[in-house]
Amino acid sequence: NTIVRAQQFNQYFSQGTIPLLEQGEHRGVALNQGQTACLVANMFLCTVPSERSISGGRRVMNEQNFLQLLCDGDYPQETAKLRCFLVYFRDLGLPS
Repeated sequence: NTIVRAQQFNQYFSQGTIPLLEQGEHRGVALNQGQTACLVANMFLCTVPSERSISGGRRVMNEQNFLQLLCDGDYPQETAKLRCFLVYFRDLGLPS
């Protein structure tokens, strides 16, 4: 299920870090399906490790979780985004 997938963070990201791209860099980051599902599960559950731990102490990203999305459920577009992620988990064979 989604919680089990989220708990696999250290398995998928052995260094405890998520690879990030810096603005202006000309390289890519490839994530396999397991890593992507783990990351999205953690974002959905608002359990992504703090930004400082994944970026070496620098602030480099906006929100890394769905907290704002979950709080703005009164807007149709936000509800549609949440449905999209629920469908993603369903399609992975994970109970949402």
